[in-house]
Amino acid sequence: MFGGAGGLSEFRASLLASKGYAVLALAIFAYDDLPQTLQEVDLEYFEEACTLLLKHPKVRGPRLGVIGLSKGAEIALAMGTFLEQIAAVVCVNGSTAMQGAPLRFRGIYVPAVPYCFEKLLSTRTGAINSWYAMLHPQDEGYQSRAIPVEKTQAHVLFVVGEDDQTLQSKVFAEAAIARAKNYGKNNFTLLSYPGAGHLIEHPGSPLCYSSLVQISSLPNAWGGEAEPHAKAQEDSWKEIQKFFGLHLGPVGKSSL
Repeated sequence: MFGGAGGLSEFRASLLASKGYAVLALAIFAYDDLPQTLQEVDLEYFEEACTLLLKHPKVRGPRLGVIGLSKGAEIALAMGTFLEQIAAVVCVNGSTAMQGAPLRFRGIYVPAVPYCFEKLLSTRTGAINSWYAMLHPQDEGYQSRAIPVEKTQAHVLFVVGEDDQTLQSKVFAEAAIARAKNYGKNNFTLLSYPGAGHLIEHPGSPLCYSSLVQISSLPNAWGGEAEPHAKAQEDSWKEIQKFFGLHLGPVGKSSL
């Protein structure tokens, strides 16, 4: 799953499929009959996707892995927290609270963290840095909007770029890990990459420092320095595969 750009992106799913995984690329909004904007995260939609995948005859089960970037990482973490079908979660540069849109799942409601648009910063290139537009984990009101990670039975891998200009992804990941440890949980791992930006994608992907997204008329700054960002993409891809192999078991032979 991907983030605030909306639509459907399949390249990471294709790469995982080439390694022998049965993969479902899942759109969050702005695709087909989905809402054009994300006003609310209804976790039943994602639960239905899990059920659909587990019913496929080529899927071993009994549990699944999920990987998400940015808003997709936030939702992936919520899936690992509330859905029993999830065994392994990879969160790439995501928040650990519900940013901008609340979460609903049956009787569960997690309120949204409102964006503070007046705190947006302009970079030297004219792109927007949204670091301070989101509540810091130490701010009042954050914990009530944070995903209750202490409830997750899944294993979670946070992949963060320390030069992420969109959100303080390392700060969010460390806050979630600290919260989980307070409840005696040790099923969280952090991979942190100095010089890497927000869009940590597959090896060989060019650095995209800024671009337009659906929710803004101005380009969004993603951050990153070319060489360390490239190295982060290479290393994290290897570590993601190891993580899924450890917690989902060995994969079959791909026909791709």
